[in-house]
Amino acid sequence: MQGGYGTLPSPAARAFRNLSSRTAASIDSDRFAWAFLALGVSITSLYLFVRPLKGDALVLSGLSFLGLLGLVAGVRRHRPPARGAWWLFGLGLATLLIGDLYSAILPPVLRVFGTGVSVADVARLATYPLVTAGLIVLIRRRAQRTDDPGVVDGLIIALGLALASAILMIAPYLNDAALAPLARLVSASYPFGDLILLVAAVGIVFDGGKRPVSFYLMIAAIASLLVADDVGTLLRLSGGYHDQLWLQATRGLFSLFWGAAALHPSVNAVSDPEFTRRSRFTSTRLALLTVATLIAPVLEIAKVLPLHDGDLLLIIVASIGMFGLAVARMAGLVREREKAVAREHALSSAGGMLIGVSEPMDILTAALRAVAGLDGTPLAARVCRFYQGHAEAMELDASGQLSRWPISQNLGPILRRSVSVDGAIVRSTVRSQLMLPASDEPLLALDLRPDSDEQGALYLLLAGEAAFDDEIGYAMRTLAHQVALALGSAELSAEVHRRASEARFATLVQNSSDLITVLGEGNEIVYQSPSIERILGYTVDEVVGRPLELLLHPEEHGRLLRRLNDGRRAASRSEAIDCLLRHKDGTLRHFEILHTDLSSDATVGGVVLNGRDVSDRKAFEEQLSHQAFHDPVTLLANRALFNERVRHAVGSTRRD
Repeated sequence: MQGGYGTLPSPAARAFRNLSSRTAASIDSDRFAWAFLALGVSITSLYLFVRPLKGDALVLSGLSFLGLLGLVAGVRRHRPPARGAWWLFGLGLATLLIGDLYSAILPPVLRVFGTGVSVADVARLATYPLVTAGLIVLIRRRAQRTDDPGVVDGLIIALGLALASAILMIAPYLNDAALAPLARLVSASYPFGDLILLVAAVGIVFDGGKRPVSFYLMIAAIASLLVADDVGTLLRLSGGYHDQLWLQATRGLFSLFWGAAALHPSVNAVSDPEFTRRSRFTSTRLALLTVATLIAPVLEIAKVLPLHDGDLLLIIVASIGMFGLAVARMAGLVREREKAVAREHALSSAGGMLIGVSEPMDILTAALRAVAGLDGTPLAARVCRFYQGHAEAMELDASGQLSRWPISQNLGPILRRSVSVDGAIVRSTVRSQLMLPASDEPLLALDLRPDSDEQGALYLLLAGEAAFDDEIGYAMRTLAHQVALALGSAELSAEVHRRASEARFATLVQNSSDLITVLGEGNEIVYQSPSIERILGYTVDEVVGRPLELLLHPEEHGRLLRRLNDGRRAASRSEAIDCLLRHKDGTLRHFEILHTDLSSDATVGGVVLNGRDVSDRKAFEEQLSHQAFHDPVTLLANRALFNERVRHAVGSTRRD
């Protein structure tokens, strides 16, 4: 169909494009890789169990072709960074497929050289160096550093397995005089190919790169080929091989797993190094190294036993025994190192938590959580606090929250003496107060607030045998030191804020235009703001400690003092009072005083008077009143004043 803007796609073309886009979207999902793997497993089941397909070599070749097709599709769709390595894997699968097809299609009588070596052997043997080369490319991209301990561990394991492969599988073929030289070489090449592939696989396992799902599918592919080849080789050497189907099926899974690995979206991360993961010498790795190292003496024992050489056998067994003791010692060191790493992690976490909190109770909670975070270390932790005549103990409850209960104040001197005299060891008699199980084991006491009597005493008590271990004891003392620093920092920060607030308040009060006075018992002035000198002429020293009557007009004594006493009985409600205060020069000033009783407030402890000079306002009000009732020219009383006085006189007459 033609249009003004070109040719419109046909319905078939649009359907094809839609199908292509849906197929591409499905490949991008990991579900497609698992569906592909399930399809391959179904084909393998047909090959193993369902007639007439059972044992059909073409079905097995179809499984290999499916794996190759999946690998090509996955690489073209996902375009992983190390595409060269994946194309090498694809070439390896292709040569393996060619060998399988050759064996399945051409008659077995067709031989290339007439020596038992066929084109299928050449094609299959090419698989090993191609896949190994691809693994080496990935290892070079994944490895962070060449001196990583994991590289050395991988070499040890690879050498041990290589020795077993050489003695048990390669050497018998090379020493078989019944085979022609070329046949011996080709027969030995299969276990040798497995050997180099095994070394490369061990290298990629210990190289320190990322391990996504695609990585594990790759390892499964290599393992399936190695199992099928090595078991088949051992059966051939022992005369027990008769084309077992399960071995052929296992070998066919090699291609299937490679295809699934390429189709999985995580294939792009296989070549990336893992910077957050470091090589760890764990118990599992130690066991692998031990097995790999013992392969040589075990093989030697197998060769010595038929010779009945007791002396040589004794030497080998003694060597294995001494090596076992050395490994046991290393295992102990590994456990100690793992504990040390756990303690370091707990202390680092505690340090992070202590930095993020500023309240003392939050700091103590973080300390108790750090003790609880020591994996594999049975320690019971309590914090004892003594302050202002009170004593309490604290612990973390099952929900991780701080739980508190009162204890005897007599425990304070016991802990103080234990920390300073008895080497931080507390007798078990205090367990009941700390809600600890009854036991004769002593406790370890650590001072969290040394040389600080003003804030009260704080102690961290640890119960359990681990508390007296040198390494754990050192870690706990380090933790106590961190907590003490955090508490000191929090208290110093609070003091700085308090002083800054006091300084701001003092500045505001000093520059205020109001009088601020605090009265104690008997109406004695206990505090006076510096503004009094500017307003009434008195200095602060002249009024502090003197009665309030010093500032009052004699006529105000009874009324104002009575109002103040009534205000004390009215709790903390504020009330305004108008009164006259006497200046130092003897003049009187009108003041409006707001008084509030804060005697119950520990920070004030008295009645607060806020006085404002309203003399100018009073004079202005009197002036307005005079102008309202007098003529501005003659200054004589006007009609308004006359009417007001007449109304007042009439009202008085009526009352009489």
